Amino acid sequence: MKKLLQKLLNNNGSVLIMVVAVMLSVVAVASSASLMVISGHNQLQTQYSHDKIQEELLLRTEATRLHLAIEHDDARQLPGRIVEILEPDRRTTYYISSRGQHIVINSFMGLATEQAYAIQSLITAKRERWIVQSYKSPIKRYSERLIKNKSLAEYQYFTDIESSENADGGFAAALVKFYGDDDLFGPVHSNDDIWIQNSGGWPTFHDYVTTAGRIMDFATGTFAVNSAPMDQIFLGGYAEEVPPIIFSPNADLIRQNGLTLGADDTDIVYVVLADGSFEARFGAVEIVGVDTFGVYTWFPQDETWVDAAIAGGANWYEDTEHIWTNYIAKKETTWTVGGAFPVTNNSVWVGDAELWIEGEVYGAQTWASADTVFIVDDITYANTNAGTPPDVIGNVNLTDYFGLVSEKKILIRYKHKDPFDDDMALRDGNCNDVMLYGAYAAIGEGDENIHGVMSCHYDGIFTFQYHHPHGSTPDFTAQSPYISQEYTLRLIDTGGNGWEGAEMDVYINGELLLEDITCYNALSTHLFNVDNGDVIETVYTAGTNEGENLYELLDSEMNIFFADGPNPGPGLIDQTLFNLPETDTTYTYVDLHKFIFPPNGAAPPNVDGFELHGSNDPCGYPNPDIAYFNSFPNHGPNYTYPNGTDYPWYNPVWPEPLNDIVYERGDLTIFGAIAQRRRGFIHRSGTDPYNHPNNEWEMDEYHYNGTHGSTGYDKDYHYDKRLMYVQPPDFPQIYEGWGETTLTAFEKQSWFYKTPPDNFIESTQ
Repeated sequence: MKKLLQKLLNNNGSVLIMVVAVMLSVVAVASSASLMVISGHNQLQTQYSHDKIQEELLLRTEATRLHLAIEHDDARQLPGRIVEILEPDRRTTYYISSRGQHIVINSFMGLATEQAYAIQSLITAKRERWIVQSYKSPIKRYSERLIKNKSLAEYQYFTDIESSENADGGFAAALVKFYGDDDLFGPVHSNDDIWIQNSGGWPTFHDYVTTAGRIMDFATGTFAVNSAPMDQIFLGGYAEEVPPIIFSPNADLIRQNGLTLGADDTDIVYVVLADGSFEARFGAVEIVGVDTFGVYTWFPQDETWVDAAIAGGANWYEDTEHIWTNYIAKKETTWTVGGAFPVTNNSVWVGDAELWIEGEVYGAQTWASADTVFIVDDITYANTNAGTPPDVIGNVNLTDYFGLVSEKKILIRYKHKDPFDDDMALRDGNCNDVMLYGAYAAIGEGDENIHGVMSCHYDGIFTFQYHHPHGSTPDFTAQSPYISQEYTLRLIDTGGNGWEGAEMDVYINGELLLEDITCYNALSTHLFNVDNGDVIETVYTAGTNEGENLYELLDSEMNIFFADGPNPGPGLIDQTLFNLPETDTTYTYVDLHKFIFPPNGAAPPNVDGFELHGSNDPCGYPNPDIAYFNSFPNHGPNYTYPNGTDYPWYNPVWPEPLNDIVYERGDLTIFGAIAQRRRGFIHRSGTDPYNHPNNEWEMDEYHYNGTHGSTGYDKDYHYDKRLMYVQPPDFPQIYEGWGETTLTAFEKQSWFYKTPPDNFIESTQ
């Protein structure tokens, strides 16, 4: 090449110029082509970038749009979507395909799994330019938005209404406060004002506190931010006037998904949890009759009074006046064995029956009732040592999650008779320390249309049973006020078809008492009174089948002192009764013989003094009217007025002597969460003025009179942080909003791009 150029230069400069020109033309053409390629590539890259940004925006709006749509209808289909964007030189059509799927994700530092809902979206673009033919963009974008249910279990403490069930008594009666002894370590929310008080110090909230109302200082009656050291009280921060949290008064998911336990005629379902299963007893409560108790102008208080009266020549049965009769329904509970069944990763619904529950929880399970739920003893986790947290890093319980839901109230039971024990032994485990693991929700809502101002007493609360204990006057044995005793005559047919013509007459001291009595089936019973020295005579007339007939005479202690048969002898049989014991009377249900139940104003004015807890005397004592003062032995110089007495339908183990009453019941330790419609009491002072009003012992109005010692539990609450991520099965969901009616709720967890799954069907539009 060098020699050629040299030759050309030597021979002909014009040729050189031509060659150079040609070479420059070639270079120019090549450069132009390169520039065209670069320009086209840049344009394409710009289009791709434009598509990428546009598709990201569309995917984000799609995820938000479907998230909101699902909140209002969890079952709705996710429709496809088409978006067209016009530009000066082209039209781009974006096709969006979406679906929702329930998936399992890792949570709680990767140590636990939980259910989530994934909104999956795929977007493609088709572009039409005005000059070139249409083509499909090679860019596809796929995204997932993970959302999860929010539930009441995410709060250590949740209330819809902070005021107590005494709200019908006005603001002062209903006000409940947090104060120095209250130490809460988990999230707290109320849809109501939260009141705090500097009493024994300020309360301490270690986690975030939110309220749809304001935080109020009890001392000033105004906003706490103006007077309280908020940074020392709310260590985890706080927020006021946030959107309220909405939830259903029904256990909707459990009703829909839960296993059903019990039958239509079951009144109580008693469950003991253990080893991933449960054992059940079904209780049917039936009114079997009515007991009557005569009220007299005086009735012995104790054995000392009886001895003094008889020694003084008095006989209360003869000297007193019968002024009233108390009628008390007799109820019996028949228990049947419900068997033992496995339960884990399920919810269980017991319908309209009361749920009584205790035991050790293995696996994830939630129990619920449309009626009241009673906690009858500790509820613990199989894989957590009792008394230790289940959420400690390094020793996290990855198995056990428990939920308990009532569409009315949740009560820690006072005492009960155990149907799992053959002797129906009395259980009083809850009268000491109580330990509970899990999430508890009392979501019942009182109906003002039915109960009016009293509807506050029908809201769901988490509390303890038997707020106002008053012991019953104990039974005692003393001398009989009269000589008469009740005797029993039994007519028996062993074949069960009656005496078939046989009859009997009974005479007392020669006077006919029972005439032509007979037995019509297997047994006929007749009662009558006899006194010391009375002569009882029986006259038996034989029938057609004497081999099946017999009869028995029983004394007041139900001892058989005379019997005849089968083939009883005919004719006259004499039996003289001598020396009846004089100290054989057991005085029982004393209060029902001393006072009118219920004291509802139905008694005549002259016996008002015998009403328990009269309105004109210190709480716990009868009215000191003239009728009561003039009665015997109430006018005695050393008479001790009785303490306020339980109603039979109030004390769960009535009658119960005062010495057996348990007032202070120990510590209530909870590792978990409590949600309730209205704030329930965990401890009572015993002098609550609203619960001791003038309209005393109005059971239908939840007014209980009579002062007593303080009663209830000291609180020791710990939050289970696992419940922020993993809720018990079908636990009540919540929604955050201003008066929204939707009851399905989700919380955004994440949004990210990823590769579409192979089974994702792309839109064909």
